[in-house]
Amino acid sequence: MVYRYPWRGNESSRVNTTAASAAQQPRRKAYEAKPPDTTRRLEPPRVRPATAREPRPYLQHPSFSSCTVPVLLGVTWDSNLWHVLDNAAVWHSLVQRTPWQQHLKPLVITPEGLALSGIVAQLLPALTPLAVQSLADASTRLPPGGQALGGTASVGKQSSAVAAASYEGGELRCFANLFYCGQHLEVNHSALEEQSKLYAAGAAAQATAKDPQPGSKSELGAAAASAAATQAAPAAGDAVNPSALPHRELYGFGQAVVQRELLLHRKQAGAEAGPAKPLPTQAARRPEPGGTGGGGSEEEKEEGTRLGSSTAGVRRLSIVFLQRDSLGRQLLNMEELLSSCNEWQYRSRDGNRITEWRAACSKARTPSISAGVAVAQAADVLVGIHGANMANAFFMRPGSSAIEVMPYQYEQHPGSSSQSVFNAHDPTSQLLWWVTVVCEAASSQPGPLEAAGAGDPTWWPRDRHSRVPWEAIAAVLRKVAVLQSGSSSEQSGGSAERLRHLYLEQYYRRSRHRLLMNATGVMGYGDRCPSLDG
Repeated sequence: MVYRYPWRGNESSRVNTTAASAAQQPRRKAYEAKPPDTTRRLEPPRVRPATAREPRPYLQHPSFSSCTVPVLLGVTWDSNLWHVLDNAAVWHSLVQRTPWQQHLKPLVITPEGLALSGIVAQLLPALTPLAVQSLADASTRLPPGGQALGGTASVGKQSSAVAAASYEGGELRCFANLFYCGQHLEVNHSALEEQSKLYAAGAAAQATAKDPQPGSKSELGAAAASAAATQAAPAAGDAVNPSALPHRELYGFGQAVVQRELLLHRKQAGAEAGPAKPLPTQAARRPEPGGTGGGGSEEEKEEGTRLGSSTAGVRRLSIVFLQRDSLGRQLLNMEELLSSCNEWQYRSRDGNRITEWRAACSKARTPSISAGVAVAQAADVLVGIHGANMANAFFMRPGSSAIEVMPYQYEQHPGSSSQSVFNAHDPTSQLLWWVTVVCEAASSQPGPLEAAGAGDPTWWPRDRHSRVPWEAIAAVLRKVAVLQSGSSSEQSGGSAERLRHLYLEQYYRRSRHRLLMNATGVMGYGDRCPSLDG
């Protein structure tokens, strides 16, 4: 929605008119917003026409900024990391496709003009170099005698850790354009197919990049790859092409948050600008290289451990189990898992070379965005029960894995698979997402509300505690080792993009990323526990 001074509109069409015709039209507030019940009762922002009784000179004779463009944003659940990240992932996709993104200023609509939640205040600054404010703060009147500041654009020269209030540098109240993201934003739901086409095209292009001869098979292969890439791109003028819709770029936005946290850490440490340095608790991976292979069936690689092959080296996975601060959804056997995890050993095969795998396992809490980034950046594998806490996985390094524990009888609940599904359809993601589903009541205990017989029974399964057999976690670790076998983060042959492609084709598409657990280990794969099929 865009408003233009003097805020007159056409009553019948509910659209803004030109300045020439506005004088013939009555004053009218044409406004449309998402229904309150679908935005968790977030009321639409209040608007009014300008009058001759404006209390400040800068409002009586406004000078409209065309260099700063406010965008009103409504967060569906501003105290929940997953929901804020989910909202921001779509906005990030739009911002990245906006040529004037450095002019964009997010204004968050908060209930009753309250302050920004801590999660919103820490996440959304990654969208733009301008300061993120609540609509209430950004629309308060300047002090008597105060003037809205303006002048030469200065954002590109900002060296302070404090973001500028506007592109011009100071507080502004009058803008030539304003956008409101109040309506439901449709996203691209065919991104998974697009990724497969683009990866195939890229692989074909790489295979033919070594100076193909005219008319050769290599040249024809390059042409085919180019054609495939063209088909995957949005078609000009295609009104229904899903590729023209924004994606839900959870991982891309998560990495933008990581880069901002690293920048803030450097500034706080007084370091000069330069390459990003690790956060204080960020562990560095230094696996010994073992070739550039990867791929192949898991059975083939496990068979290789019994053959007389040479040893490629030892690789150690950093595995972090997330602890929840809430009373519900706890891992009942956390200490048992940690003990087994630290003793884990595995051997995988890449051709005639064997890689020895070990694990360094720990548990961690994430009370803030900064803490979540530090924990995620230190982990190769993040393990946790379904919930907002698992959103920290999108801060992990490329090629990392998340293991989500699904509580008993919750796997078919609407929204239970949103994180793994959204990750698969995210074209920016380089994250492998696994789900371990609790299928037996013996591995579960009631959450606080269920134990008290209170609350909505529909949500009782979500908050149940879970006991996870170590064999289920070990089964995922073996798959991770197989995918990464013979690769390292420094070698292009085992790139995160390749690992991601193998994961999607060999596991996600076949629902083998979802492991169904009984009390002792893995009983199968799929979307639904066998006990619920009958």
